[in-house]
Amino acid sequence: MSTTTMKKICSIFIGAVTAPAYGEWIDLPAAEEDIQAIIDDIQSNECEEYMISDFEGLLNVNEFSNPFELNEKAEELDGMDENELDVIECLISEAGFSVDEAINTVSSGDYRIYENCYSMTDIAYEVVDECGYLHNVPDTVANYFDYEAFGRDLDLDGHFYYAGSGVYVETF
Repeated sequence: MSTTTMKKICSIFIGAVTAPAYGEWIDLPAAEEDIQAIIDDIQSNECEEYMISDFEGLLNVNEFSNPFELNEKAEELDGMDENELDVIECLISEAGFSVDEAINTVSSGDYRIYENCYSMTDIAYEVVDECGYLHNVPDTVANYFDYEAFGRDLDLDGHFYYAGSGVYVETF
C-alpha cells in the first residue's frame, strides 16, 4: 500500500487577513518558533490578524484553524509509517472519519488491509478463506457458494473502504 515518496502531512499558508497574499508557506510539523516567526513577520507589517488562506495534506484546515494545534496533530501523524498514513488518508476521504477518529483507529489497530482486491467479491474470497467457512464442506457443495452475494452483504455492513490500487481498508 505504500508509495515510494513520503506523504506530505500538511502544508499551510499563513497570510495577513488584510493582505492574504502576504504570508508564507510552512510544512507541518515544524518548530513552533518557525510558525511564530511567520506570525510575528505578518504582525510587524501593520497586520494585526493572520489566517490560513491555503493548505495541502491530510489535516482538516480552515482559515480560523490554530497553526499551533495543527502542528501538534501533524507531529502525531509524523510518527506513523507510510502504510498507516495511507490508511488514515483513506478513512478521512472515503469513510468520512475526522482526523482524530482516523488516528485513533490506526493507533488502536482496529483495521485490516486487503491487498489485490478490486471488488467486494474479492474481499468475500479472502474472508471465506481466512475464516475457513468452507473448509469442511465438500467441493461439490462449496462450488455453489455465492461470493458475489456474500461480498454485497459485507459491503452493506459499511466497514469496507476502497483506498485505490486494489487496496481495501476494513474497520472494526
